[in-house]
Amino acid sequence: MGTRFGPQADIDMPVLRVYVALIVVAFAVVLSKLFSMQILTAREHKVRSLKNIIVTVDINPPRGDILDRTGYPLATDDNVFALLYIAPLAITKQQLTDDELDLLERLGLQRLGQLHDLRSSDYRKLRDAGFQDLTVLDQELRSRLSWMASLPATDIALLQNFIVKRNPRGQVTSWENPGNYYDLMRVASYLKGVEFRDMVSTLKAGMKRVNRYQPVRVVNELDRNQVIFIAENNHEFQGFYVEEFAYSRKYPLGMATPHLLGYLGYFSAENDPEWIRRMGYSDNEYVGKDGVERQYERLLHGIPGRRDIEVDNRMAFQRIVQDVAPAKGTDVYLAINKNLQMECYKAMEGRPGAFIVTALSEGHEGEVLAYVSSPGYDPARFKEKGYYQSLLDNPYKPLINRASGLAYPPGSTFKLVTASAALQKGGFAPGSSFYCPGYKQIGNYKMRCHEDFGHGSVTLLEGISKSCDVVFYDIVLAMDDDSDTLHDYAERFGYGNRTGLDLPEDARGTVPNRDWKRKTFDWANAVDRLWYDGDKANFAIGQGFMNATALQVLQSASIVAKRGKLYEPHVLIATRRDLQIRHEKPNRPRDMALENKTLDLVEQGMRMAVTESTGTCRTFNTGETKALKVAAKTGTAEAGRGKADHSWVVGYYPVDNPKYAFVAFFQNGGSSGAAAVPAAKKVLTYMADNEPIAEQD
Repeated sequence: MGTRFGPQADIDMPVLRVYVALIVVAFAVVLSKLFSMQILTAREHKVRSLKNIIVTVDINPPRGDILDRTGYPLATDDNVFALLYIAPLAITKQQLTDDELDLLERLGLQRLGQLHDLRSSDYRKLRDAGFQDLTVLDQELRSRLSWMASLPATDIALLQNFIVKRNPRGQVTSWENPGNYYDLMRVASYLKGVEFRDMVSTLKAGMKRVNRYQPVRVVNELDRNQVIFIAENNHEFQGFYVEEFAYSRKYPLGMATPHLLGYLGYFSAENDPEWIRRMGYSDNEYVGKDGVERQYERLLHGIPGRRDIEVDNRMAFQRIVQDVAPAKGTDVYLAINKNLQMECYKAMEGRPGAFIVTALSEGHEGEVLAYVSSPGYDPARFKEKGYYQSLLDNPYKPLINRASGLAYPPGSTFKLVTASAALQKGGFAPGSSFYCPGYKQIGNYKMRCHEDFGHGSVTLLEGISKSCDVVFYDIVLAMDDDSDTLHDYAERFGYGNRTGLDLPEDARGTVPNRDWKRKTFDWANAVDRLWYDGDKANFAIGQGFMNATALQVLQSASIVAKRGKLYEPHVLIATRRDLQIRHEKPNRPRDMALENKTLDLVEQGMRMAVTESTGTCRTFNTGETKALKVAAKTGTAEAGRGKADHSWVVGYYPVDNPKYAFVAFFQNGGSSGAAAVPAAKKVLTYMADNEPIAEQD
C-alpha cells in the first residue's frame, strides 16, 4: 500500500504520551507558582508593595583624563568605594544647629540609641515633665533614661528645643527625634577614621543639593578594610550602601598644576536643579571650577548612569534592583610637557610669581609647554575640611592666578614696545644718541634711571640692552602726541586685550593714555584727570598705570620672534574618545602691522642684552645656555611705596630660528638679576639638555 497522510496516518503513541506529560507538568508548575503568589504569599507581596517603592538614582560618570603631550596623566579618576546614604524623611526635614550637633556628640551612641527607641507618646510625657521628672515614664524607661536627670540645665534646654519645635507664638509645630541620628553615629563608630560630625555636615550639605530621593555621599573614600567590614555587617548599615561606581580625582603633579588644571566642586547653590539636569548632570556631581577642568567641562564630563533601588516608606535603602553603567568623558591632551612643568615649578621655589614657556617652532606656534603660577595648592585636597579656608588665610594668596589672571606693571620688558614705536613711527634710528645722567627732569620731578650715576652716552639699541630708562623717557616725550602712538603699538603687541588663551582666567591688563585717564578718574577733580608728561614717561618704561599679565609679556616677545605675527596661546592639542585621537586645528596667526626691519633691530638690542658685558641678561651667555643663543629683556618694576620691586625676564631662543619663548615673573621679588634671571637660567639649562617638543610630536 502507498504511504498514508493526514488524520488517518499512523501515530507514534509512546512519543505522544511523552509530549502530553511534559505539557501537563509545565502547566502544573505555572499554576503552582500562580497559586503561591496569589494565595500563599499574597499578603507578603501586598505588604511589601505598600511599604517599599523603587527609586531611580543617578550614578556619576568618570571624567575624562587630562594628559600631557606625551600621554602622562595630569588629572585622572581613581575608582574608589564611597558610602552613600539615603536619609529618612525625618532627617531631611530637620534643621540641625551647631549647638544641637554638639549635644548629640555629648550624648554619645548609647544614649542616642535609647532616644531612638522612644515613641511619640513617651516624648509627650517627657515634654510635659520638663524632661526632668522621669516618674511619668514606666519603670523600664525610667531605668534606661536615668542619665537624663543628671544632664546640665543647658543640655536639658537644648534637648527640649531639639525635640519640640515651636513657632514664634509658642505653639508646637513638630516633633523631632534626636535618635534619628543614631544610625549615622553608629556607622561612624564602626568605621575607623570617620567622624560623626563630618558625616552629618556632609549629609546636610548634600541634602541642600539633591532632591529627597537621591542618596548623599557621606564618606568619599572607603578603604579595603572598611568595605569588607560593611559587607560582613550589612545588617547594621540600614539606609547605607557602598557605591562601586565612585571616583576620586587625582592630580599627580600636585601643587605644580592647580592654576593650569583647576579643581572640582559642586554646582553653586544659585544653579537651578532643573537646569542642572537638562545639562546632563546629576544633583550630586562634581564639575570643573577652574583651569582645564572648567574650560573643557563639556568634553571631560561623561554620561551619568542610572540605578533603580528599593527603599522603604521611610526612604531607607533596602536593595539595588538594577544598574545602567555610566560612560566616561573624553580624554584631553595638553601641549604641556610635564617634566618642564615641574622644572618651572621648582625654579619658582614657592615664591609668588609665574613661569610660562610656549612653543614658536612651525606647526607648534602658541602651544603652552609650561604654565606655572606660584605658590600653588593641591586641588585634590579641596574636599578636606578647612583646606580652602587655609588657602584664603595664606598671606601669599595661592588661589591667585599670577600667570594670566592678574596684571602687574611689566617694567622694562615693555621697552620692546616703546623701542618699536620709536623705530617704526617715531623717526628714531638704531644709532640715535641719548645722554643719561641718571635721571630726567620732568617739570618739578626727577624721573630716575635704575643706574644712579647714569649710563652716559647711549644709543637706542644700547638703551634696550642696558635697560636705560632715560632713553625711553626722551623717546616718548619727543613723540609729543599724548602717548597715542605708544598706546597703539602696545595694542599691536597684544597688551590691553585678552590673549585668547583657552583657560578661564585671561585678564586684559591696562594700557593707559589721555582718554583712559579722563574716563577712569571721572570722579576726581579736573587737575587729577589730566595726562601729564610724568604719566607718559612712566608708560614708556612699563610703570605708572600700565599693567600686564605674565602671559601678555611673553606674547610681546613672541611677536618679536615671529616678526609681527601673533599666535594665540593654547593648552589643548588633541582629544581622545573610544580610542580615537582627534588633533586640534593649526593655530592661524594675526598680522600685527609691525615691520620686519623694526623687529630685526629690537631683536638685536635683546641679543646685545645677552652678549654684551654690560647687558642685563649676560648670564644667559655663560655655561650651557650660551649655545642656545637667547634674546632677552629684563624688567624691574616698582610695586608701590614700602614694597619690594617686581622681578621680570622675558625672551626666546635660538635667535636664528626661534623655537621657544619664556617669561619668569616674581611678585615683589626684587631686581631682575636677584630673582627672575637666575630662575630662568635654571630652566633654560634644563631645556638645553631636554628638548620639550620631541621630533615625533
